[in-house]
Order: sequence, then structure tokens, then C-alpha cells
Amino acid sequence: NFAVNPQGTRIATYSQNGLLRIMDTSNQNVIQITRMHAKLFPNDISFSKDSKYLAIGFASQQVKILTVETLK
Repeated sequence: NFAVNPQGTRIATYSQNGLLRIMDTSNQNVIQITRMHAKLFPNDISFSKDSKYLAIGFASQQVKILTVETLK
């Protein structure tokens, strides 16, 4: 799954192996990367309007809200 922030400057990707990445759209460099629980299968991912937060919805109906700056 992936999402683009409202400004179009960042892309967030979450893969089934549990890796969450934030990338810069101008040069495709990875800015942030973290490993989340590999058994949490993402259904949806979205940036907040101000691009400070990232919401991830999982198949288990769990939702996580993370800050984009720290991914915590």
C-alpha cells in the first residue's frame, strides 16, 4: 500500500513484510524507514492534511496513527 501527502512531496509505503517507508518525491530517496509488526496486514494508509501524521488501517481492524517525523 502507498499514499502521497497532500503537498505531493512525500510518499509512504507499507509492505507485507512490515516495512514502512517515507520517500521524497523529488529524488525518490528514503527519508524514514521502520519495521512494524509483520503480521499486521495494511488495508489503507493516509497522510493527514498537514502531512504531520500518517494513519494506517490494518486487516485486523486496528488503526495506528504515527507522526511522519519519527514514525512513532
